[in-house]
Amino acid sequence: MPDVVLVPVLSEPDGAGAVAVPDSVREVVSRALGQLQQWPGEDRFAGSRLVFVTRGAVAVDGGAVADLAAASVWGLVRSAQSENPGCFGLLDLEPAAGAAALTPLARALGSEEPQLVLRGGEVRAARLDRVPLPEPVAPTDGETDGETAGAGESWERGGTVLITGGTGGLGAVLARHLVAERGVRRLLLLSRRGPGAEGVGALVEELETLGAEVTAAACDVADRGALADVLAAVPAAHPVSAVVHAAGVLDDGVIGSLTPERLDTVLRPKVDAAWHLHELTRDLGLAAFVVFSSVAGVFGGAGQGNYAAEGEIPALLSGLIRTPSRRSATAAPRSAESLGQRLTGLTDEERRDVLLTLVRDQAAVVLGHADGTAVGASRQFQELGFDSLTAVDFRNRLNAATGLRLPATLLFDYPTPAAVVDHLHSQLVTEEVTGAGSVLAVLDQLEKAITEMTVDAQEFKHVAGRIEVLRTKWAALRQESANGSGEFDLEAASDDDVFALLDDELGLS
Repeated sequence: MPDVVLVPVLSEPDGAGAVAVPDSVREVVSRALGQLQQWPGEDRFAGSRLVFVTRGAVAVDGGAVADLAAASVWGLVRSAQSENPGCFGLLDLEPAAGAAALTPLARALGSEEPQLVLRGGEVRAARLDRVPLPEPVAPTDGETDGETAGAGESWERGGTVLITGGTGGLGAVLARHLVAERGVRRLLLLSRRGPGAEGVGALVEELETLGAEVTAAACDVADRGALADVLAAVPAAHPVSAVVHAAGVLDDGVIGSLTPERLDTVLRPKVDAAWHLHELTRDLGLAAFVVFSSVAGVFGGAGQGNYAAEGEIPALLSGLIRTPSRRSATAAPRSAESLGQRLTGLTDEERRDVLLTLVRDQAAVVLGHADGTAVGASRQFQELGFDSLTAVDFRNRLNAATGLRLPATLLFDYPTPAAVVDHLHSQLVTEEVTGAGSVLAVLDQLEKAITEMTVDAQEFKHVAGRIEVLRTKWAALRQESANGSGEFDLEAASDDDVFALLDDELGLS
């Protein structure tokens, strides 16, 4: 397998005869999920990285996203990168890039950056940077502090601000902020239960005390017809002037545990609902259309692959954070190289002791224990408190410490620290090969060296002579084994004896 394998992410464009955007998202993300689940489990892929290649899935310099479905794949792969360091990459090309624009492709693929884009012949990587806070705008005559220009006025303009998930935790916080800090005076809070949601009465009363007119309505925003009915009921005197989509459902799980059904659980209230809101309000001249999602969609997050549709520090934060705040899977106490050195020359029992200490110490870090003494060698990992997310973290730490590529199902296949030690021992410790096996191994190395050599005539003669002498000695050993005759003493033989033996072997005598 090559070092890098490219897989194109292809989706149907939105338009006549094409599948709807939500359906396209499901199709593309489900296909990518299958590839993400298969790759880490194949031993032949152990030394390769799978790079998902998209076109126009990333906005650069304020540009638009041309492929919304492929953009969802970026979120999914970011979480997969967190769970499987070094296995996956992301590369976004310009939507209509020609051959000339792909010139820096080789340089991009050789980079250790997990996520890259090619724009205008340049290779780019995303970074967060520090920016100064804007200066506060003093209120003018007739304005209150909460109604300064560019705040409530630009959002509301006499209309209604619609918030999906408006009665939930995030929606309620946002509603309070818009009324108290931004001067919004009319709110439409949508949720599946609407007025029947827990605490909604107290929330509406609080917002009305702050001076807002609030309506709480029950609506499944992923149901286009139900959403259309709610929008049609908004008073014409105060039409919807801004939309905030904060609704969502969680169904967290590591990549290996996700299914198309679990993807759909999360995509429906996020993707379908956002698309319906877009289509039904696109002609209203909105002042704002804001879509909330988890930070996992940007940074990736182990166990949040579907909601995202990574201490080593995420590449995005590398310009802001100079030192890691916690030990991570890629900063194990001992490197794979030093571990190999420690195992060399030890007895088998000593090797197992070293590996058991490693396993227990890494398990302790993941579980939050002070040291590995709290981790019993024969106890089940499940009994110790491991779940799917901590199992991924533990596996990644062992990968970094040993240099191996252990399977995602490690704790399922080897359910105790002692069992993991046995597996590590079988992978890291090889018995010394003797006899014919060692000779063949050396010959394999010799053959490889010969195929990579460039020699002149004199070197050729010297090497050819040595090979013939070795061949002759091997033939003499074979003959001795066959008839029990004495061994040809190559060290004591004269030049004439050796040449005579060579002539005999070559059929020249």
